[in-house]
Amino acid sequence: MPNQFREKHKDSLLLKLDEIHAKFPKRLTIGARNYFRKFHINRIKDFAPFAGAKQPPYRKSVFDFMVITRGKSIRAKGLNTYELTPNSIFFVPAYQTRTSDFISEDLDGFFCHFDMEIFNPTLFPQEVFSQFTFLQYVGNALVQVPEESMPEILSLMELLLGEYKKKTQKNFNIICSLLMTFFYKLNSFTTHTQSVKSSASILTQAYKDALMEHIYDIHSVKGYADHLRVSQNYLNRSLKTTIGKTALTVLTEMQLIEAKSLLRQSGLNIGEIAFKLGNKNPSDFSRFFKKNTGITPGQFRDGEDYR
Repeated sequence: MPNQFREKHKDSLLLKLDEIHAKFPKRLTIGARNYFRKFHINRIKDFAPFAGAKQPPYRKSVFDFMVITRGKSIRAKGLNTYELTPNSIFFVPAYQTRTSDFISEDLDGFFCHFDMEIFNPTLFPQEVFSQFTFLQYVGNALVQVPEESMPEILSLMELLLGEYKKKTQKNFNIICSLLMTFFYKLNSFTTHTQSVKSSASILTQAYKDALMEHIYDIHSVKGYADHLRVSQNYLNRSLKTTIGKTALTVLTEMQLIEAKSLLRQSGLNIGEIAFKLGNKNPSDFSRFFKKNTGITPGQFRDGEDYR
């Protein structure tokens, strides 16, 4: 992931992996905890209380993915919402906002997270990862695997799980080799699923991508229209045609995602959050937040429900 994302979002990463440990059925040793920070894999059904909780927008400093074998889940990566069903694999890169909206009781499969730093740059040069669109900050997060190919995918997950459970010193080169095999296998599915899209749908996705990438830098629809080199009217028409929303509505949605993430995960005060999201003063930001969620920023930070 580009370093600029890390620098922009590092102050909003209060969801540390230590907080996840408290939800585990058994306390981890210090060695296991350090290893967990770099790589972890589990069967979803084994951690149902953790995996099943509906969660507001948040960020993690690691990449993660879910391999779904049973059940259904609805999750979001930034502004894009995805329905996860059997034979689907959902990725979220480090520092990207993610939201869990629905999880069926029978959800099962595998969950994995990894720190990109485990990949030895001599064996796995960073430029190799650019070909995997599902690992990109604004790439398509969902890969649908053909039924006949799922046994191969699940075999790789079992091998990763076996390496993870070894009580001896973990070999990251083996783990990384298995992950790379997994990525290349998935890439063979994504390259054949490109569909012909209208100019309006292409612009709509470009707008969403720009919002996720520049929400702290550009704070107006005009600014994004200029960034995309189109007129505001054309941008609005394209969004209305494809998703039935105005550009301002989608901008507001992204600002709320960021606000919720910062309120729950950072130590920034209301004024600092307001400034990051467009130089709004604290009272204006509070009115904006309550108008769109039904509660104040302070109530949301304290854990109250929101709409």
